[in-house]
Amino acid sequence: MIKFIKKAVWVAVAAPKTVLKTAPKTVLKTAPKVVLKTAPKVVLKTAATAAATAVANAVSTAVANAVATAAIAIAGVTNAVATAAEAIADVANAVATAAVETAAVASVAVALTLIVLLHTFAPAVTAQAAVSAISPVLTAQAAVSAISPVLSVQATLQTLVITGDGVERETRFTIDEIKAMNGYISQNAYSAWNTWPSKRTYYARGVALAELLRLAGLKSNATTVNVATAPEMDGSAGYNMTFLLSDLLRERYTFEGVKSAVPAILAFKLGERSFSDMDDTDIRLIFGQLAEQEQTTAGFVQSVRTITVTRDPAPRLPPPEASVKKLSDGRYEVTLKSGQASAKVYYTTDGATPTVNSKMYNISAPQWQPELNAPFTAAGDVRVKAIAVASGFINSEVLSFTPATLNSANGTVPGSSSAAPAQTSTRPLSPTPARASRPSPTPAPMPAQTPTLDSTGAEDTPRVILDGKTLSFDVPPTIINNRTLVPLRAIFEEMGAKVEWNNTTQTVTATKGGIVVVLTIGSLSPTVNGNVIPIDQPGMIVDGRTLAPLRFVAEAFGGVVEWDGATNTAIITTK
Repeated sequence: MIKFIKKAVWVAVAAPKTVLKTAPKTVLKTAPKVVLKTAPKVVLKTAATAAATAVANAVSTAVANAVATAAIAIAGVTNAVATAAEAIADVANAVATAAVETAAVASVAVALTLIVLLHTFAPAVTAQAAVSAISPVLTAQAAVSAISPVLSVQATLQTLVITGDGVERETRFTIDEIKAMNGYISQNAYSAWNTWPSKRTYYARGVALAELLRLAGLKSNATTVNVATAPEMDGSAGYNMTFLLSDLLRERYTFEGVKSAVPAILAFKLGERSFSDMDDTDIRLIFGQLAEQEQTTAGFVQSVRTITVTRDPAPRLPPPEASVKKLSDGRYEVTLKSGQASAKVYYTTDGATPTVNSKMYNISAPQWQPELNAPFTAAGDVRVKAIAVASGFINSEVLSFTPATLNSANGTVPGSSSAAPAQTSTRPLSPTPARASRPSPTPAPMPAQTPTLDSTGAEDTPRVILDGKTLSFDVPPTIINNRTLVPLRAIFEEMGAKVEWNNTTQTVTATKGGIVVVLTIGSLSPTVNGNVIPIDQPGMIVDGRTLAPLRFVAEAFGGVVEWDGATNTAIITTK
């Protein structure tokens, strides 16, 4: 926009003078004398709203007619602001070098300059008033047609809209309003990786996304967020990215220097060398990483205009696909991929459940360096586990197999053929059926099997220790979508909280001291004292008991939780 204004000012100040000096004699003879005498002065005075009256008095009816004709001709132009600015500059240059030999074109350049400056420096001037000030004989229809592309684009550039059924009300913010939210503005260095892959660092200042959503009345059952740019001038949709609300607002980090938590922000200042290097930028979404090499830059949406929050159920990615090839030395070459183009596949070969901190298989986008996404080798009895992760999706179930077993099953398995549906957890919700379904200690030989989604038996049920005491539950903790869910009431009451259940709204309310915790079954947005604490696995009812994510339950009343993977134990400390 700055570039656009500079070019418009150049046209206003320099072009008329150059025309007077260099235009061919035909221009000087045919252009109305009033243009030659008054246009430069008028242009220089149009940086404020009062210039509208000055221009109206200065321009003759003859010039007004020429401007009207030119403005109507320009009405069909629907280029983007940058393109329009270049076009104006080209016309000005042509006039300045006497390439144009008619007074009408010179008048067009002046008219465009006046309109742009009027609206830039006096935004309150309407489309009709801007053109009417230049030429009282122009009709309202011609006025709007002449400058509506410029006005509509500029208006769009000034406003951010938060909408959707996941908020209580549609809310609009101007860039100036965003910059004035001093209590919610932060400045951080954001580490990031792109899909080449290469490391980037962004120095950014902006307002917290969570605060803007709060002001729009974020609903407790909101699930997804779509962040979009303005539509293109031809009416087509701009760039957009969809995120899980819980994923975008969860605790994320910068790994620039010491690892520290950073909020998701809508930045209005940005630099890539230092904080002192930051310049004003069009609104850009910036957020931290979950892991040091998580590739986040594709989600840094530029020129954000619309944020749509919905309550639509979030889709789940299917598990990755795996194939193996036996090598001459007896080992196997393992290939992994996801059916979702944007998904990243993480895997382990030590039996551990993969996370975003595990090895990434497809480290480079295929259009950049596909050779980096090479198969790996493993012994036939190595337990390989893999998950698919992508923005806007719930993580896939875990695919688990040994290369030798997979080779016996024809060497390839798509994620969709795994033993359990993608939408259903394969971990038991109760230990009883799990015990009944497990094979005896000396099972009969079984045929080769295709990989299955990761599952555990009853002996793998997580344990919970609270302030040194091992808790027992009538419904045991379980693991869903790689998240440990624990009985909420039992733990809250052990912490000394009072727990109430509203069967109509399917809501748990727990209170202790001045802290009020509210969790609704199926919601990803529980609250603590009215503040949304996003979670990525909703609470659920199992055998009449409410189970909720371990970390949320532990930390809601100020506890600290540690996970002992060797013993499958959650250790909560509140004292």
